[in-house]
Amino acid sequence: MPSLLIDHIGQLATPAGGAPARGAALRQVDVTEDAAVAIVDGRIAAAGAREQVVDAHGDLPLLDAEGRAAIPGLVDCHTHAVLGGDRAGEFD
Repeated sequence: MPSLLIDHIGQLATPAGGAPARGAALRQVDVTEDAAVAIVDGRIAAAGAREQVVDAHGDLPLLDAEGRAAIPGLVDCHTHAVLGGDRAGEFD
């Protein structure tokens, strides 16, 4: 599995509270300015303030986000009724 440090994230949006959320709690988001995300063996190992993440994972291969926004772990798993079935054949 790949490992990677995504550095120089302008805004990092993560669920508030850190635990899985349900219902109205899904609307609560923390936004961190000047952030980084560390991925170790294909899993998010750290996400947050750039200085802390880079200090702990600075040895990983680097991807510069160039100030872009990021939402780590977001999975848009919705579909539309008009499709009348699943879309499994569209995914690798």
